[in-house]
Amino acid sequence: MERLLIARDAFHYSAAGYALLTSPETGPEIARHCIHITESGFTITQGDTSPEPEGNGYRVTFNAAVHAGLARSTMDAAYARMLSESVAATGGYATAKQEFKKLRDQDWFAFAMHLRNAFSHNNAWNFGNKSKLPVQWRSFTIDAAMAGLPLNDFLPWYHGLQLCAQMILYVEGIVDYRQQSVP
Repeated sequence: MERLLIARDAFHYSAAGYALLTSPETGPEIARHCIHITESGFTITQGDTSPEPEGNGYRVTFNAAVHAGLARSTMDAAYARMLSESVAATGGYATAKQEFKKLRDQDWFAFAMHLRNAFSHNNAWNFGNKSKLPVQWRSFTIDAAMAGLPLNDFLPWYHGLQLCAQMILYVEGIVDYRQQSVP
């Protein structure tokens, strides 16, 4: 369970960073700070002040007009990791409970597994010959015609959080009424 919560929370932290960096109110404030990543740790200073010398390091600054696309790429990476880690943790839990085969056969989890597979294949749909297709979760459908196509924004962040929540509910033993059957 902890692995699921950590994956979700890491995505939340990335969302906070994305919002703060791209907001017209907070972006300029962040631009007034400098991040120092050195051999001995991580520090933040304001303006041009530097921390005491701590060996080799990097100095990271942001422009007041952060490129939203660059900030978005970090958010997308955190999103992919959240869903991939959640699928792995849920699958591990189901295996330990001898429920993996039953879980894998449920559309919602097969859907999540296809997403994880697409994330690990350079964000392109890639189906094996044993893939359960088509699968549907809520209003989203994955089918064989999608093979080789880019993942793009197939599942928006909100719905990804909902899918993560469904995996948490499964591991907690709580039934989500949108699931097709009781685990």
